[in-house]
Amino acid sequence: MLRILRLIAGVILVLIGLFALVTPLTPGAWLGLIGLELLGFGFLIPKKIRRMWKKEQASPLL
Repeated sequence: MLRILRLIAGVILVLIGLFALVTPLTPGAWLGLIGLELLGFGFLIPKKIRRMWKKEQASPLL
């Protein structure tokens, strides 16, 4: 269920981002990049940073 919601949100954000690219008064083209990130393309957050973040999330706070 969560995977389907991520897919839908990603596609919607990509479409909004593409629309923002062709309209001159819309400053939301970055939404397309966020949508691609939700769909699994690693443009914004490189794999190295993701791995480091997951390690920090898994380790307990002292």
